[in-house]
Amino acid sequence: MLRTCGLAEGIVVVKVIGDVDLATRSQLAGGLARAIAHPAPALLVCDLTGVDFLACTGVSALAEARSELAGRGGTLRAVAPDRAVRRVLRITGQFEPLGTVTDLRSALVGFAPVGATPLARKARRA
Repeated sequence: MLRTCGLAEGIVVVKVIGDVDLATRSQLAGGLARAIAHPAPALLVCDLTGVDFLACTGVSALAEARSELAGRGGTLRAVAPDRAVRRVLRITGQFEPLGTVTDLRSALVGFAPVGATPLARKARRA
């Protein structure tokens, strides 16, 4: 399951819950594509805190979204506190390119004021 919300002007957070594998890759890719759609955010945070399993196919969806967003002048950062998820990102070589951090506050450094909270009125489920 994905949940997308605006956090502040130009910042979008996509929260991913459950397994990310071949069966759910299209859901993740579609949710990220919608989050990147015009106007592209300056920062897209993919919050993997609720992910139990991350397969390489999910990593490729993240890498493709990062590339698309970078081409439009934006940044994608991944929040991944789970050791197993972080390990997959390291093994696939995507840990640094995805700007992986352990918490949302760290992901927002340089983009959002301290204490920023999701804008409830912009919350969407995908």
